[in-house]
Amino acid sequence: MAVIPVFVSSTFRDFHGERDVLGEGVRERLDELVRDVGCRVEIIDLRWGVDTIGVDEEQAARRVVDVCLQQVKRAQPLFVGLVGDRVGYVPDAEHARWVADRAGVPADQAVEGLSVTELEFGFGMLWPSAPPGEHVVVFRDIDGPAPKGWVDPDRARVAAFRSLVTKRARELGAPTLGYQTTVDQDTATARLDVVRAGSERVSFEDLMVDALTGPVRGRAQQVIADSQDQWAGAERLFRDNRQVTVGRQDLVADLTTQVVAGARVVLVGESGSGKSTIVCAVEKQLASASGVRVVSALVGAMTGGVSDHDVMMQVAGQLTPILGRELQPPQGGDDEAFMGWWGDMLVEAAAVAEGQLVVVIDALDAMAGTGEYPDIKVIHAIPPAVAVLASTTQVDHSEAFAKIGVEPIGVGDLPAEVAAQAAQRWAEHSGRRLPGRVVAVIGSAPRSPLWVRLAVDLLADLDGNDFAAIAHITDQAAAIESVLWEKVTTLPGGARELAEVFLGRVGERIGTENADLLLGVLATARSGVAPADLARLLPGQDGSGLVAVMQRVLGDQLRETDASGRLTFAHAALQSQAAAAAGTDIHIQITGLLATDSVWDNIDALDAIWHSIHASAKAGPSQREQMVAPTLLRAVNSTPRGGELLLMQALDIYPDTGIGLVTVLDGTAITDGGTYILLSASGFTDRRYLQPARRLELSWAVLAITRAGERTEITGRTAQALINVGNSYSVVGNLRSAEEMFREALEIASGLGLSATSELKQAANGLGAVAHSAGDLAAADQRLEASLASKCHEVAVAC
Repeated sequence: MAVIPVFVSSTFRDFHGERDVLGEGVRERLDELVRDVGCRVEIIDLRWGVDTIGVDEEQAARRVVDVCLQQVKRAQPLFVGLVGDRVGYVPDAEHARWVADRAGVPADQAVEGLSVTELEFGFGMLWPSAPPGEHVVVFRDIDGPAPKGWVDPDRARVAAFRSLVTKRARELGAPTLGYQTTVDQDTATARLDVVRAGSERVSFEDLMVDALTGPVRGRAQQVIADSQDQWAGAERLFRDNRQVTVGRQDLVADLTTQVVAGARVVLVGESGSGKSTIVCAVEKQLASASGVRVVSALVGAMTGGVSDHDVMMQVAGQLTPILGRELQPPQGGDDEAFMGWWGDMLVEAAAVAEGQLVVVIDALDAMAGTGEYPDIKVIHAIPPAVAVLASTTQVDHSEAFAKIGVEPIGVGDLPAEVAAQAAQRWAEHSGRRLPGRVVAVIGSAPRSPLWVRLAVDLLADLDGNDFAAIAHITDQAAAIESVLWEKVTTLPGGARELAEVFLGRVGERIGTENADLLLGVLATARSGVAPADLARLLPGQDGSGLVAVMQRVLGDQLRETDASGRLTFAHAALQSQAAAAAGTDIHIQITGLLATDSVWDNIDALDAIWHSIHASAKAGPSQREQMVAPTLLRAVNSTPRGGELLLMQALDIYPDTGIGLVTVLDGTAITDGGTYILLSASGFTDRRYLQPARRLELSWAVLAITRAGERTEITGRTAQALINVGNSYSVVGNLRSAEEMFREALEIASGLGLSATSELKQAANGLGAVAHSAGDLAAADQRLEASLASKCHEVAVAC
């Protein structure tokens, strides 16, 4: 389900009690408040490894510095600030500046000398650069003496901080709460079951639930609304992640000119060569050009399971305003019919569009399809009057594209001097400047854009331990430059080798076993995974902390796939390398993660279908029975949009174990919606998926499930399941068995009357088709008349 993160900022040792209440009772009650919209709440609490007593707060705070601003950004716009009588630990000046730069804090914003809490408040709400948000500020005052360590010696600094927060909250219109409580001196714990808030006595839990209900509920509704169109949301985030085009400006300008004039081109190059960034830049130029209409499908924005038919449907939706009507694709998934429909609608759109019509398709190689060269077939079917801009990693397809009139344009490494410029530009994009001699090493040879980006991100990976190691050196700037120089001179020259080093760094920071699991899940998950869900993969450990460290190390090599914050890799090269190191049970891990989520959204249900079918190939009998099959059943019962097609795509990959999994579904627990998904998948959905004999097996499995679910009352669903089996028998040439199925379906439908008119017609048509195939034309005519009579009756009832 969608996760709504809420960042909590406070000093540590004096607010353990409040943080415990927020992470337990408050979170649980907020979960209930957003459950109906398909969300749950994550309280981001950075007390990693910190117990409530006897802690080394300075050591814990040093660790937090590395990721605190990153986590504030992740939770935006929700920020909760708890203020007492401390400002807390102050990190080294150079460490604070480094972290602030990486988070995008403007260089003219002073951060040196600020505590971790002051940094979090500044980045979250106090500084001019802080984005608008839903801020809740809570001030605590203690009645009586405070425990040792709960009050900073510099009382004036604390008072100034409280005053600044109060003033800024008033300017922003953020709610400001205050409460008074007492402290048990023996245990050094605040009493929170009853606190005084103004003239009222309430629990701290109730106080915070009341304050957060509105902001959290509003954010949940916004996230769900933004996630309704998964493709559009993913494309928007994909474009946002591809803004830097150093060294490619001339190519972008030239391509824009060519495409406006009607050219048909495909960018060809290895993963990481910058093709998608160029496509996004040209698309942006085209969108602002006069006399041009652009329709696009950025396949690379999606994380898996996108077929050539999905691409055509995505473009068709954008053609609706041009044509002034909805476009309905051919039924049954016939490839030839689909390609004809695709070409016809583009011919019509080109004729009525004002100006040049352009089709943009990024990452053709990531598009699933059947048969040979689905990428070339999609482009070939586009009429000559329509301009084309596409990209692919399939270098060996260049000749084939040229033969159909699409010019392949190679995208290779950046020249050495441009690589140096790109490195500095990407560093500045993250708020830093690299030392000259470090940039010179990067610019000492031609580099792929991915190599440069990985190198910059690796150089940015300095943490608290690195700064602690150089804390004794007077000239901190020179010390940092030496660290960077040592790092850059040991980087391998190949992008694949550098990617291996980059991913290996995650293992160095959080442990190899943890890294392999998290990276494998990120690389394999169909729609990405939210950080809170990744943390659940590490029970008994500091899951949230380890995931945050992983995020910091990976940096810009991760991207969000939707408004709910699901993460995936930004580049296919890194994703494929991480996937190769994943364990064979990775789909079982993902299925288990989904199974333990109490509320799903549409994306979760689709992911559960995909991963449970994949998991069936490796799951043992007990896993299949106790976890995988129930997860698939829950998924189809959720009736997600597009579930039928995704089920068939997954079954086409794992027909043996996948159909076996469907066979063991509990028919007594299936809903009407779940039955509809299975009947539609086996009967009507894209017949390119599953060979005819396999589809017959699936149809029999669905028939058994349908009958099990209708033990007390037979409905038209059983008739439809029989018809699906009959159709599958017809396709494999077993006419006798097909006739038996159609006759039984006809008998059931006839007995049901008006409620099964459609099934009655289908059964009659099926019998007629069988008779025609067998050469009995008289019987075929008789069945045709029966079908027509059924249709006429259907129309009469409708009228």
